[in-house]
Amino acid sequence: MYILNFILGACFGSFYLCILDNYPNFFNHSRSICPYCHNELKFYHLIPILSYIILKGKCAYCKHKISWRYPIFEIISGITFVLCYQNFTFFIASNIIVLLAISISDIRHGIIYDSLLIILFILIITHYSIDLKLCLFILFIGIFLSINNLIGFGDIKLLAIYSLIFDLYQMCLILFIASLIALIITKKRKIKFAPYLSFAIICILVI
Repeated sequence: MYILNFILGACFGSFYLCILDNYPNFFNHSRSICPYCHNELKFYHLIPILSYIILKGKCAYCKHKISWRYPIFEIISGITFVLCYQNFTFFIASNIIVLLAISISDIRHGIIYDSLLIILFILIITHYSIDLKLCLFILFIGIFLSINNLIGFGDIKLLAIYSLIFDLYQMCLILFIASLIALIITKKRKIKFAPYLSFAIICILVI
């Protein structure tokens, strides 16, 4: 089961990172393409980790170098699934990998892609009975805060999604943990908050 969970996690990681690198054009193609030569990739070009090794880190067609982020993130995702299989659930493992992808998207592009938030929303509504009251309250307050540039609206949407399963105390705890770590790590006035929120959410999920 460990090998199966590692492969499953690596596949999830590869998919999410592919969305990040090709968004929004990712959904405009029926099959994956090379972002440089635009040739359609065969299924055996997309095998997590193994394809990168076989192709020596280069596109099969144009030989452009493939970023090392792919195998690294696939390995991290695979290990995450294995560890979560031992101690937690598929739901938590999936959430952790999506939150990692969200953190990367915020760090690299300064944005949280809606496609990743939709994946989180689907994961949550398929595993829990949801309550919209706190979610709507966070969105209402969040719009005001976002308009005044106090927090990014992507961060608000991320918090709103998790308010579907967390109570007010847990949401305040998430904000406290994220803010405290951000204050300790960075002194910048404008920060990319999603990685800190993601870490805090993971802490609440696994406790």
